[in-house]
Amino acid sequence: MGFWDRVKEQHSKDIAKAKGAAYTKDIKLEYIGGMPGVKGKEIKFSRNMQTGETKINGKEVQLQGVDWQESGQRSAGKAAAGAIVGTVLAPGIGTIAGAALGGRRKDTSTAVLAVTVKEQPYSVHVRCTDDEFKELSALL
Repeated sequence: MGFWDRVKEQHSKDIAKAKGAAYTKDIKLEYIGGMPGVKGKEIKFSRNMQTGETKINGKEVQLQGVDWQESGQRSAGKAAAGAIVGTVLAPGIGTIAGAALGGRRKDTSTAVLAVTVKEQPYSVHVRCTDDEFKELSALL
């Protein structure tokens, strides 16, 4: 096989891969639990928009539903530290600004996905934001 034959073959493979990627939607999220065989702290959902096939970490699943549980928390300790720094830098208004910046809300929202793998139902728990939840909902 000559040089140009290898170039043509690689070009054909690249085009086929690009066509497949154009129809695939991938979402990576922080994995909390609920599905055996998933290792690590990240989980990848992919959906072939052409065939409707959904996969979790490469394993084919049927996505039944998605539920979002919004929650958040504020750190009083960080708010106090921000107020102290703000007071030192700009007394008065710096105290208020430092407390507001230090005590920002941390999003701890989760999504629960009802999936079926080979007739076995699972509830997969992931951490996600509002925007990520909208992307997951679009997979249904």
